[in-house]
Amino acid sequence: MKINQEMSLETEIPFQSVTGLWLHWEVDQHATLGLYGGLKSSCQGSDWERDHCGTMIKLLFHGGDGRSQEDILFYGVVQAVDLIKDNGIGEARVQAASATVFFDKKDDMICQGFTDPDQSYQQVARQIVEQKSGDVICTIGQEKIKRPLICYRETQWGFLKRIASHHAGHLIPDIRTGRPAIWFGMRKGKLVEEEVRFSDLRVEIQKTYTGSGKGVGKKIYSWISRHSYLLGDIVQMGGIRYIIWAMDAVFQRGEFLFTYKLAEETSIQTSICYNESFTGMSLWGRVEAVKDEKVSVTFDFDPEKGRYFYPWMPETGNVSYAVPEIGARVAVYFKDHDEREGIAVRCMRQTERKEKPQEKLLRSPDGSVMTMTDHHLKLQTEEEMIRLMDHSKIDIRGDQIEIDAAGKIQIRAERIFLSGALGIRGIAG
Repeated sequence: MKINQEMSLETEIPFQSVTGLWLHWEVDQHATLGLYGGLKSSCQGSDWERDHCGTMIKLLFHGGDGRSQEDILFYGVVQAVDLIKDNGIGEARVQAASATVFFDKKDDMICQGFTDPDQSYQQVARQIVEQKSGDVICTIGQEKIKRPLICYRETQWGFLKRIASHHAGHLIPDIRTGRPAIWFGMRKGKLVEEEVRFSDLRVEIQKTYTGSGKGVGKKIYSWISRHSYLLGDIVQMGGIRYIIWAMDAVFQRGEFLFTYKLAEETSIQTSICYNESFTGMSLWGRVEAVKDEKVSVTFDFDPEKGRYFYPWMPETGNVSYAVPEIGARVAVYFKDHDEREGIAVRCMRQTERKEKPQEKLLRSPDGSVMTMTDHHLKLQTEEEMIRLMDHSKIDIRGDQIEIDAAGKIQIRAERIFLSGALGIRGIAG
């Protein structure tokens, strides 16, 4: 459907005309499109009842700059549709977003660890994106992660944005392919050939005050053009390179204009961000290997075998500093929001039986247990048991018990009882 001589629209929504349109595209955000207009008079009841959410919408643009074919200005997914009929005239209001929203579904949060210290940030980003059959272009993150990165109850988008900040970098959503695709890091754009002068710019000064000292200032340049450019494209002014990091496009009264926000690349670098839920959290896993006083752990939520060796620093200190054995269950504790700083702090066996808080247990991998309570000490294997009671009772039970000594065995008591179902036999010599 033709909007005007410069633009056309492809959608399953039965538009007759588009009277208003706006598009917002910015780093670290999903691109959004809004438009409204009249519906075809031939719309039937089924058109009104149909759910158009999830369908694709494409906006094509010809900038009138001599290019022979139309460019895709936006290709995304419809998220909300309002159909209104008043006096027999139909109108539609539509909201759409870039397909990167498929990386950001709140009901599809994931838990996944990346514990191979030789893996790069780029490899981690690709693994995450491939889970949604998406695409990624990496311009940052060639360095090895060195320490574990953990995506814990986060969306792919939130996790990718977080690890991009480790390099002061950004995520840029793709708006032209209709696929869940991103740039991991700032897009390497082209130089804008259009002449731009400082007199053409609007300048905004934003200051943030933290309560002490002088505020932190940020200078934002805005530039209006009739031509379409991409985030990451470069505007050269006064010998300084400025990066396009945001774009707003508006169609009103038959005119389509782009407003671009420019900044020097260093001024739009991000501060590192964290998943705050890690603070004070402990995650359980299984010991895969032991090296010196460190253990590699496969977390319960992660099918991938753990390869990073966490320092073993038990809460008991050096009173009980024994390093857990392979196969033992350990808790990795995170003292703050940086999941790369985890330490293994406790080792215990979790069972289906709910242990009583007053019971202290020490279990071996083969199932032997030492139990301590306020009233007794119990040593137990699969079939044998020794229990020392507070009221001076020693209880020894088992399927077959042998007492063997190189010298004498003496039993002294006021009363001694020996009983056997088949008999009692004594052998001398």
